[in-house]
Amino acid sequence: MHLFLRLVIFCSCLVVSGTHLSALATQTEAEPARVAGHLHFLADDLLQGRETGSHGHQVAARYVASQLQIFGLQPLTDYPDFWQPVPIRKSRLQQDSQRLVLHLADGDHELKAPNDYFMLPDLWTEQSAVTAPVVFVGYGLVSEHFGLNDYDGLDVNGKLVMMLTGLPEHLPADEIAHLRLQRLQQAKDRGAVGVIYLYTPKQQKVQPYQLFLQHFSLAPVMSWLTDQQQPGSNLHSHGFQAEAYLHHDAAAPFFQQAATPVAEVFSQVEQQQLPAGFELGVSATLQKRSQHQAIESPNVVAVLPGSDPTLRHEYLVLTAHTDHIGLSRDLRYPQQPVINNGALDNAAGVAILLETARVLAAGPAPARSVLFLFPTAEERGLLGAEYFVQHPAVPLEQIIATINIDTPLLLFPLADILAFGAGHSTLGAAVARAAANERLVIGPDPLPEQALFTRSDHYRFVEQGIPALFLMVGQTSSDPAIDGSSIWQRYLSQHYHQPSDSITDLTAAFGGIYYDEGARLSKVLLHLISELANTAEQPQWQQESFFQSQPALPDRPDNH
Repeated sequence: MHLFLRLVIFCSCLVVSGTHLSALATQTEAEPARVAGHLHFLADDLLQGRETGSHGHQVAARYVASQLQIFGLQPLTDYPDFWQPVPIRKSRLQQDSQRLVLHLADGDHELKAPNDYFMLPDLWTEQSAVTAPVVFVGYGLVSEHFGLNDYDGLDVNGKLVMMLTGLPEHLPADEIAHLRLQRLQQAKDRGAVGVIYLYTPKQQKVQPYQLFLQHFSLAPVMSWLTDQQQPGSNLHSHGFQAEAYLHHDAAAPFFQQAATPVAEVFSQVEQQQLPAGFELGVSATLQKRSQHQAIESPNVVAVLPGSDPTLRHEYLVLTAHTDHIGLSRDLRYPQQPVINNGALDNAAGVAILLETARVLAAGPAPARSVLFLFPTAEERGLLGAEYFVQHPAVPLEQIIATINIDTPLLLFPLADILAFGAGHSTLGAAVARAAANERLVIGPDPLPEQALFTRSDHYRFVEQGIPALFLMVGQTSSDPAIDGSSIWQRYLSQHYHQPSDSITDLTAAFGGIYYDEGARLSKVLLHLISELANTAEQPQWQQESFFQSQPALPDRPDNH
């Protein structure tokens, strides 16, 4: 080829290539098609439901890491490939090994699994058995702030404690949920050797025992491991010799020698009272075998360094978990696993956060650094986020706030969003301003009894004293012909943690996924980042917030 002609072609290629790159660099609008592309990949059958430690989750995490690298975000020094490995112990219950025998004055009474009860696997030992007296301890709550002590006058040393499931509704939901998460530690501190969670008829209306059984009986339990190869998460680190869930219809024999029958306890729960604890006068034997497996699963972490020489050493953290529950097995058909794709929980959240990272990286860097964390094992007790705060990639005292997005219901045009935790810190006002920029308002908590503020990855940062928000879609549609509240309820009752949380099934059930609303949520995040990462003042807890007075916890609470 003639030299001149080759030079012309070469220069033309430079012009075309440069124009294309410039267009990408100046693209600052979140795009629905990009949200759709991420979501379709992460919710594909090829990933087999992204179970913690599975090959499918590894693929999902590697996809996220590669996208962050393409966008131009940087790895942290200790994790040059964007990869924070989390060592995990996985424990499964051997179903035919569980026994629960109640020792009564007129003889032994053996309960039948799984209809009467089911047990959780043990993370500390593969074979466990305990026989001990049983003491009823109400909800098992202790709080000087609220004047609660369900152990008042009770001796539980060397005994099994029986606790009610659910939450007392007449007390503040977030605060009581926080206390409930500490109740195993309270029992352990008083010498209890095991716990029986008593399902109530009221709880049955909220979350049926059968659904709870399906979710947990065949599922493994997990904990991240310390350097000594011991469970590090307080989800199951208490070392109890037994844990079981008891169906309300099977509870009466436990109370037959007590002064208070179980029907009266259930009546008190229905009337929003706090049942007092008492000795049951019976003992029980619980035994089981568990099978342990060592696995590893990654957190993905990347940073966009700040532009201000001083503020760049402070970090705003954004999170969205990459894992889901993988393959599920119905107790009736344990050999026929089905894929739980987790399209909305939480492929949608990851897709939105990835698009947020792309747009943010394409523009001028904010004053503070922004750290993107995609934790593993959220579905197994917020383990990846807990591991991160126990092994922080940046000093915790330099993290100003955490914003988490999980299970955004992109099923209708939005008029509002939910911001759990907004009332506890100055983040509430900031997120309201960010939402208003996209013609959205902050809606009221539609499920206060579920205490959602304590149930996703941001909460591990709250435990360390760091203000946080948990963002979800509200229940109000901008289209008067669409009932957003009804869609919420249908999703939660028919698709949440079910195989039908898939793009195909959700499209069939609701008419399609609103990827444009995903891009809109990304824009809300970008407005929020712009304010929080550029304002001189750091977010602060409200003085009246219960969490403002809580010290950073040396021991992580459980997730029951």
